[in-house]
Amino acid sequence: MIVFLRWWLMFCLFGIGAAAMQKFGLFVDMWEIDASKLSFVILTIFTGMSSFIGYLTYRSWKGLPIKDYRLNSVGSQLPN
Repeated sequence: MIVFLRWWLMFCLFGIGAAAMQKFGLFVDMWEIDASKLSFVILTIFTGMSSFIGYLTYRSWKGLPIKDYRLNSVGSQLPN
């Protein structure tokens, strides 16, 4: 349970940080300054992965089965 609550605390703090950035117009500044817009891609990946980790942590906390998400090596997928 502690792991899930720690994740929830971090997720809420990131949300508060994002709300503060929105309030002070920092997202607009980032949009104007970043020519490649790569920072928004990174923020999107970070948000998605954080949500996915929270999902897995919640399932672990409730004792529900967790699917094995390990990646296979590329060599094992190639035909002989």
